[in-house]
Amino acid sequence: MLHLTGWFQDVDQGAAAADINAIPDETLFTSGDIIRVPPEVSNLVGITGLTAATTFTSAQLQSPSLRTLANKDVIPFGRAATFTAPPPINWFGNNPLKLMGDESLTFQTNTDHGSAIEIYGFAWLSDGAIAPISGEIFTVRCTAAITLADGTWTNGNLTFTQDLPFGDYAVVGMRAESANIIAARLVFPGGRWRPGVPGVNASGDNDFLPLRAGNSGVLGTFNSNSPPSVDAIGVTDSAETIFLDLIKTG
Repeated sequence: MLHLTGWFQDVDQGAAAADINAIPDETLFTSGDIIRVPPEVSNLVGITGLTAATTFTSAQLQSPSLRTLANKDVIPFGRAATFTAPPPINWFGNNPLKLMGDESLTFQTNTDHGSAIEIYGFAWLSDGAIAPISGEIFTVRCTAAITLADGTWTNGNLTFTQDLPFGDYAVVGMRAESANIIAARLVFPGGRWRPGVPGVNASGDNDFLPLRAGNSGVLGTFNSNSPPSVDAIGVTDSAETIFLDLIKTG
């Protein structure tokens, strides 16, 4: 199980370290700058951040359990309004950091821009170490028409550009592409956890390979009659292309 969650604030930090606000998340408890770690996915497997602030000093993921040794510095860190290609992510899927269930997770940054500017933080939570999967993997192209907004997950339907044969499928990878997308995650019917990826902005951009082609195991499953939808977040846009790596399981 894998879940992508995050933080966002449009703020002038004035070169003072401060927590940024949690992005409201339908599947997690959030309050102010706090994301409460679900016991079921209490392993941290990846972190990243993003801002176009002209002066960036530091970013840190903080929690009581992390502080027993050291809070997790977020490096590399994206220095633009959207992610570069490939996206700068600190990924440690095969050696996760164990968090405490129900503890508070915060994202602190120190920037100076002279005016308010968007700051993002993202964390990938898992039920354990990430193990790759192999099989007869194929990729399908989907489209979405989601009106993106800063700091808000907006949901929309996926339209498959090919008809899948009837049956059951495992999603083992994902790519999300549009001119100004920042991140996207899948919403499986009846499922709680929403695995996701950083966005890319053009067809020639390299995406995040650990979340493609089975490298992070099964992200979720669906029947061809009940495909997943997608949450997306970004600067401004209304047309997205989503690629899903699939294995037919039944």
